[in-house]
Amino acid sequence: MSGEPSPQAETIRQEIKGIISRADGDGPTDVERLESRDGRITYIGKSLGFAVGELMAVLSVSPQEWGYTVWHFPNNRAVGNPGRNMQILSLSDNSSITPGGPLTDSLTTITHDAPVIGSGSTVIVFLRYNA
Repeated sequence: MSGEPSPQAETIRQEIKGIISRADGDGPTDVERLESRDGRITYIGKSLGFAVGELMAVLSVSPQEWGYTVWHFPNNRAVGNPGRNMQILSLSDNSSITPGGPLTDSLTTITHDAPVIGSGSTVIVFLRYNA
């Protein structure tokens, strides 16, 4: 899973961006915006979970093999990758990853390192469960 998402996946990705926007104060939502001590924001909720589940099906990412988190990073932050198998889908036009560089708004990147997610990035991180 790398590169531009299919039109169906892009439609769902845009829906997820709207869900997050409402959680950030742009409208009513069932999604919670949880802020950690380091400023990282995790988004959770029924509509978001449903939309990410649909996206996973379209991308052929099995929920029996992969977990996900929707995060916003206000500062650069290393993300552990214990299984050395992570996929990242950008939800913002200023997302970046080190190593790797800038992510376009709709680019899916596969990384096998413990990446540093760049300041201002909003992403879905898919982590493969350890076998």
